[in-house]
Amino acid sequence: MKKDRIIFLIVFLFLAAFRVASGYCQKTDVDLIKNLKLIESKMSNINTLTTKFVQIKDLSLFKQKLEIKGSLYLKKPSSFAWHIDVPLKQRIILEKNIVKQWDEDTNQVQKINLDKNPSFSIMTDQMKRWVSGSYLSLVDEYEIEIVQSSPIRLKFTPLENSMAFKMIKSIVILFQEDETYIESIVISETNGDSTKFQFLETSLNVALDPQAWKIKPSD
Repeated sequence: MKKDRIIFLIVFLFLAAFRVASGYCQKTDVDLIKNLKLIESKMSNINTLTTKFVQIKDLSLFKQKLEIKGSLYLKKPSSFAWHIDVPLKQRIILEKNIVKQWDEDTNQVQKINLDKNPSFSIMTDQMKRWVSGSYLSLVDEYEIEIVQSSPIRLKFTPLENSMAFKMIKSIVILFQEDETYIESIVISETNGDSTKFQFLETSLNVALDPQAWKIKPSD
């Protein structure tokens, strides 16, 4: 798998997962709606966030696993930084309507203006909605099941009318004990691949290191 495709999948699956986490089920399941509202209420209090992550992608066709490690930084209303340390160093920074990307192999910075790239703009808009906790404002695209109540574990299965239907089989999201943030995400794809995100050492509403927003580690 080429490096640029790996990085694109990292960002796309992460944003897609949080779009799913923000989905709203049209079923009149009182307990489900109550839990979604509770999670939304708690997450709406998050203004800044920093967490380490481990991403393991299981490639069924090649019978191998790809492990990616790094850190994630979020700041309302529209700043997002994704630092990858293993297997290669790379940074992806989103501020307002500009996405910047750098990797150690080329040592070059690429910039994408979201105003001129609708597909990227849609993905980042979903991230902004997740950060702001606007869960109930999104359309119904998934069948949602409470797999576990304490801590809450939710399973999302794309409906046929959803954009994810042909690519995603299911997404299972486990929240931390206090349900203020996600502990892990497991994405099962229709092609047999799977991806797991594990979030570690999460800190909420803390002062973020200014270096988090530097596109080059040496800056």
